[in-house]
Amino acid sequence: YGKGAVTNPAGSAPKKNRVVRGGAYFDPTASSRSANRCWDPPHYRIQDIGFRLVRFASH
Repeated sequence: YGKGAVTNPAGSAPKKNRVVRGGAYFDPTASSRSANRCWDPPHYRIQDIGFRLVRFASH
């Protein structure tokens, strides 16, 4: 470690886009993985963003 002054930043500068995780039902197969990442503006809305498929556990 250096002996100079230390800066504790609050984080990176605000970005114009946000990360969207996972694929969509109409995306190509390669993009439909849960690990898929892309970006869109925060105000962008579309029917498949935020959709999650749920399956109940069997008893």
